[in-house]
Amino acid sequence: MLDTSGLNPGDYAGISAFQSFAGMVGAYVGDDGQKYVYFAHQTRGQEQDLVRDEELNQDLVYLKIEYRFSNIDENGIITTEDQARFYYSLDGEEWVKIGKGFTMSYSLDLFTGYRTALYCYSTQEPGGHADFDYYHAVKADRSEVVTTSEDE
Repeated sequence: MLDTSGLNPGDYAGISAFQSFAGMVGAYVGDDGQKYVYFAHQTRGQEQDLVRDEELNQDLVYLKIEYRFSNIDENGIITTEDQARFYYSLDGEEWVKIGKGFTMSYSLDLFTGYRTALYCYSTQEPGGHADFDYYHAVKADRSEVVTTSEDE
């Protein structure tokens, strides 16, 4: 859960799936003080590309990344594209998918695979902060084959 009450205009905070490339879901505060929940991605050293944002009219927002490795499509064919999907919730119960997802690309410039990060940074004035509470990771159940489609 992310508490955005300490964010100032120009501040960003959230959770990211990263290696050489990154996908992120979080909140930011616009110049006018309006808060937004957003999804963005970033490629090697480039500015982040804001893909989608929606107004956020409360201080608390729940964030989630769902990793899908070695996907098997609805036809039972193994794909090579590993995916990260990003969600937010206003109440911790009903989750809203934001963005189309993020294709994770494993490269050897960093020998480890994709990792999860919490972040908070300012693009204008220092002094803002984000409070994170209830970080929860769940190990995947690999006992069954899981099929996916782009619409999930």
